[in-house]
Amino acid sequence: MKRLAVLIPFLVTSCASIDTSVKWQAESSKENAHILVFRDEGSHSSALPMYFGPDDYYVLKLNERQYSKFDLAEGKYTFRVNTHASKSSTINVDLKSKSTVCVKGSANPASWIAAILPPLIPFIPSFHVNVVKCPTQTTLAKMTPVTLGKQED
Repeated sequence: MKRLAVLIPFLVTSCASIDTSVKWQAESSKENAHILVFRDEGSHSSALPMYFGPDDYYVLKLNERQYSKFDLAEGKYTFRVNTHASKSSTINVDLKSKSTVCVKGSANPASWIAAILPPLIPFIPSFHVNVVKCPTQTTLAKMTPVTLGKQED
Protein backbone atom coordinates (compact mmCIF):
# COMPACT_ATOMS: atom_id res chain seq x y z
CA MET A 1 0.00 0.00 0.00
CA LYS A 2 2.91 2.36 0.73
CA ARG A 3 4.24 1.82 -2.78
CA LEU A 4 0.88 2.78 -4.25
CA ALA A 5 0.79 5.95 -2.14
CA VAL A 6 4.19 6.95 -3.52
CA LEU A 7 3.37 5.99 -7.12
CA ILE A 8 0.03 7.84 -7.45
CA PRO A 9 1.47 11.40 -7.16
CA PHE A 10 4.04 10.58 -9.88
CA LEU A 11 1.33 9.27 -12.20
CA VAL A 12 -0.90 12.30 -11.65
CA THR A 13 1.87 14.83 -12.31
CA SER A 14 3.04 12.88 -15.35
CA CYS A 15 -0.25 13.64 -17.08
CA ALA A 16 0.14 17.43 -17.01
CA SER A 17 -0.32 19.09 -20.39
CA ILE A 18 0.69 22.29 -22.14
CA ASP A 19 -1.71 25.23 -22.41
CA THR A 20 -1.45 26.70 -25.90
CA SER A 21 -4.75 28.57 -25.78
CA VAL A 22 -3.12 31.97 -25.32
CA LYS A 23 -2.62 34.05 -28.46
CA TRP A 24 0.34 36.37 -28.42
CA GLN A 25 0.85 39.16 -30.89
CA ALA A 26 4.33 40.05 -32.04
CA GLU A 27 4.94 43.78 -32.22
CA SER A 28 5.68 45.49 -35.52
CA SER A 29 7.93 48.55 -35.53
CA LYS A 30 11.15 49.60 -37.25
CA GLU A 31 12.78 49.91 -33.82
CA ASN A 32 11.93 46.38 -32.65
CA ALA A 33 14.28 43.54 -31.97
CA HIS A 34 13.97 40.31 -33.94
CA ILE A 35 13.98 36.82 -32.48
CA LEU A 36 14.41 33.61 -34.43
CA VAL A 37 13.53 30.36 -32.66
CA PHE A 38 14.49 27.09 -34.30
CA ARG A 39 14.83 23.39 -33.72
CA ASP A 40 17.22 21.07 -35.58
CA GLU A 41 16.62 17.43 -36.33
CA GLY A 42 18.23 14.26 -35.08
CA SER A 43 17.51 13.84 -31.41
CA HIS A 44 15.97 11.25 -29.13
CA SER A 45 12.99 13.58 -28.64
CA SER A 46 12.07 13.76 -32.32
CA ALA A 47 8.50 12.55 -31.68
CA LEU A 48 7.85 15.30 -29.12
CA PRO A 49 6.74 18.83 -30.03
CA MET A 50 8.71 21.64 -28.41
CA TYR A 51 6.57 24.48 -27.06
CA PHE A 52 8.07 27.96 -26.75
CA GLY A 53 6.77 31.11 -25.12
CA PRO A 54 7.33 34.02 -22.78
CA ASP A 55 6.85 33.62 -19.04
CA ASP A 56 4.24 30.97 -18.23
CA TYR A 57 2.44 30.41 -21.52
CA TYR A 58 3.30 28.93 -24.88
CA VAL A 59 2.69 30.55 -28.26
CA LEU A 60 4.73 28.40 -30.60
CA LYS A 61 4.98 24.68 -31.28
CA LEU A 62 8.04 23.48 -33.17
CA ASN A 63 8.78 20.04 -34.47
CA GLU A 64 12.15 19.06 -35.87
CA ARG A 65 13.46 21.26 -38.74
CA GLN A 66 11.06 24.12 -38.00
CA TYR A 67 11.61 27.78 -37.10
CA SER A 68 9.75 31.00 -36.42
CA LYS A 69 10.94 34.61 -36.62
CA PHE A 70 9.07 37.51 -35.07
CA ASP A 71 9.57 41.03 -33.71
CA LEU A 72 9.36 42.19 -30.11
CA ALA A 73 9.91 45.48 -28.36
CA GLU A 74 13.37 46.03 -26.94
CA GLY A 75 13.71 44.68 -23.41
CA LYS A 76 14.44 41.73 -21.15
CA TYR A 77 12.39 38.58 -21.57
CA THR A 78 12.23 35.14 -19.99
CA PHE A 79 11.33 32.42 -22.47
CA ARG A 80 10.40 28.81 -21.73
CA VAL A 81 10.51 25.60 -23.71
CA ASN A 82 8.58 22.53 -22.74
CA THR A 83 6.70 19.47 -23.91
CA HIS A 84 3.77 17.60 -22.40
CA ALA A 85 4.35 16.26 -18.87
CA SER A 86 7.89 17.61 -18.71
CA LYS A 87 9.63 20.25 -16.65
CA SER A 88 10.25 23.47 -18.56
CA SER A 89 13.63 25.03 -19.34
CA THR A 90 14.05 28.79 -19.31
CA ILE A 91 16.36 31.35 -20.83
CA ASN A 92 16.69 35.07 -20.15
CA VAL A 93 17.18 37.15 -23.28
CA ASP A 94 18.00 40.85 -23.52
CA LEU A 95 16.64 42.06 -26.85
CA LYS A 96 18.18 45.18 -28.36
CA SER A 97 16.52 47.44 -30.92
CA LYS A 98 17.12 46.44 -34.56
CA SER A 99 19.16 43.36 -33.61
CA THR A 100 18.40 39.68 -34.11
CA VAL A 101 18.76 37.04 -31.41
CA CYS A 102 18.64 33.37 -32.36
CA VAL A 103 17.38 30.79 -29.89
CA LYS A 104 17.86 27.07 -30.44
CA GLY A 105 15.78 24.42 -28.75
CA SER A 106 17.42 21.03 -28.49
CA ALA A 107 16.86 17.75 -26.70
CA ASN A 108 18.19 17.44 -23.17
CA PRO A 109 20.56 14.44 -23.10
CA ALA A 110 19.65 13.83 -19.44
CA SER A 111 16.03 13.16 -20.43
CA TRP A 112 17.04 9.67 -21.58
CA ILE A 113 16.75 8.55 -17.98
CA ALA A 114 13.07 9.51 -17.99
CA ALA A 115 12.51 6.99 -20.78
CA ILE A 116 13.86 4.31 -18.48
CA LEU A 117 12.16 5.66 -15.33
CA PRO A 118 8.90 7.36 -16.44
CA PRO A 119 8.06 8.71 -12.95
CA LEU A 120 11.00 11.12 -13.43
CA ILE A 121 9.43 12.76 -16.52
CA PRO A 122 7.94 15.73 -14.61
CA PHE A 123 11.29 16.49 -13.00
CA ILE A 124 13.67 16.40 -15.99
CA PRO A 125 13.35 18.95 -18.82
CA SER A 126 12.97 17.28 -22.22
CA PHE A 127 14.47 20.32 -23.96
CA HIS A 128 17.19 22.90 -23.43
CA VAL A 129 17.13 26.37 -24.93
CA ASN A 130 20.20 28.47 -25.75
CA VAL A 131 21.11 31.69 -27.52
CA VAL A 132 23.28 30.67 -30.46
CA LYS A 133 24.80 32.02 -33.65
CA CYS A 134 22.02 32.45 -36.20
CA PRO A 135 21.66 29.72 -38.82
CA THR A 136 22.55 30.56 -42.40
CA GLN A 137 19.89 31.18 -45.03
CA THR A 138 20.88 27.83 -46.57
CA THR A 139 20.12 26.08 -43.27
CA LEU A 140 16.81 27.93 -42.86
CA ALA A 141 15.82 26.99 -46.43
CA LYS A 142 15.91 23.33 -45.34
CA MET A 143 13.51 24.08 -42.47
CA THR A 144 9.80 24.84 -42.41
CA PRO A 145 8.65 28.27 -41.16
CA VAL A 146 5.94 28.26 -38.48
CA THR A 147 3.57 31.14 -37.79
CA LEU A 148 3.51 32.62 -34.31
CA GLY A 149 0.22 32.11 -32.50
CA LYS A 150 -1.96 29.29 -31.30
CA GLN A 151 -0.56 25.95 -32.38
CA GLU A 152 -2.85 22.95 -32.75
CA ASP A 153 -1.76 19.58 -31.41
